[in-house]
Amino acid sequence: MGPGALRLGGLIEAIRPYREVTDCGDIQIDLSLFTPEAKQSGIPYFSALKGVLTELRARTQLTVDAGRVPLMLGGEHTLSSAPLSVLAEKYGKDLAVIWIDAHADLNNPKSSPSGNPHGMPIGSLIGLESGVDDLVDSQWKEWVKLVSGGILSLDQFHWIGLRDVDHGERDRLRELPTGHAYSMHDIDRKSLINVWSELDAKLTKDCKALYISFDVDVLDPVLAPGVGTAVRGGLTYREAHLLAELMCESLARQNYELVGLDVVEVSPIDDQKNETAKMAIEWIASLFGRTILGA
Repeated sequence: MGPGALRLGGLIEAIRPYREVTDCGDIQIDLSLFTPEAKQSGIPYFSALKGVLTELRARTQLTVDAGRVPLMLGGEHTLSSAPLSVLAEKYGKDLAVIWIDAHADLNNPKSSPSGNPHGMPIGSLIGLESGVDDLVDSQWKEWVKLVSGGILSLDQFHWIGLRDVDHGERDRLRELPTGHAYSMHDIDRKSLINVWSELDAKLTKDCKALYISFDVDVLDPVLAPGVGTAVRGGLTYREAHLLAELMCESLARQNYELVGLDVVEVSPIDDQKNETAKMAIEWIASLFGRTILGA
């Protein structure tokens, strides 16, 4: 699933000077699965979700087996659980995940206020119990099994840009030591440079492989209106690109390697003149080496 007309054509053009890119195409979705009954019964649209995750997981496996780095441009953040499950099986405890997002996405069905799966991908990946009964529980177990839930542990995740966190997620984040979850308050107090410096030092010590998940709603809605869950007070344009540039510099030092990336929550229906899609592609280009004065 790609962000509008700029899905990969614009991306390839933007980063071709720095990296070779191969377009593996869109994942097709059976629109007949999106019925009122599917929305109201169990986890919303679970059959469609399961189909997409299964296909995405298979494509990611092929990409990883070919020795390439999977890059996914997607819709809702639920999709991240598929590629991450493949990379977790390959790298185990050597994998770290940076979740750049306004939201923690750490719910299970019981703790989720909305019941929407896009707030639960990390919960599925670390193998949380559903906390509920009946159909939702059985569907949740299918999801957890599909993404190998439990291979990844909570302390392999690191958050940047949090500003809308549910009560159940707060309780889980409090289980982690300092240096895992950086909210916008932390960025305001410490500056983005210092936040990244702290996190980079931890990654250098603790991991060999890095997966980056970038949810465009981490940006202020003025910059990224094309999202479904906008929250005011996000990263500015320059903060976002500075973060990408700092990560690029850290990866160039080769203390750990980038093994996967996704950029999600771009909603063409909500976007204005493709501004959010453009921002997403520009951000990826910065991560892969584009700077103001060149490579």
